[in-house]
Amino acid sequence: MALAMSTLNLAFLGALLALPSAALAQSTIEYGSVAEAKAALQAKPGVAPELQNGWLIVNEGKDVTWSFPPEGHEAYPAVAKRVLVKDADGRFRVLTSIKCEAGKEACERLAKSYEELDKAILKAVEEMVKKRR
Repeated sequence: MALAMSTLNLAFLGALLALPSAALAQSTIEYGSVAEAKAALQAKPGVAPELQNGWLIVNEGKDVTWSFPPEGHEAYPAVAKRVLVKDADGRFRVLTSIKCEAGKEACERLAKSYEELDKAILKAVEEMVKKRR
C-alpha cells in the first residue's frame, strides 16, 4: 500500500492518546458512492483535504480519517473511513470501513492492507503509551 506508516499524519496517532473513553461503535460509510463521499468531504467546512503520496486524505476532527487511493491504484475508486476510539478499559481500536467500487480481488487486497496498517498503528500507539509512563 502506498500509504505507509511513515506517511501517516502524526496528529492521527497523537489523537489516540487524547481521546476520551468511548464505547466501541460501528464505523460505517454514510455515503452511497465513493464519488459522493469525496465530493461531500471536500466541500465540508472545517476539513483540510491533503495529498499524501497520491492519496487524498481528509481528517474530520481528531478521530476520523478518510483515505481515497489515486486513479492509478488497482482498487480505484475506493474510500476508507477510519475511526479511532478508546474503550472504557483504556484500550485503543481502529474501526475501518471501506467502500470499494473496483474489482473483487483488488478490493480484498485493499482491505487486507488496511488490516495490516491498523495493526501497525495500534502497535505504534502502544509504544507511545509505554514511553509516556
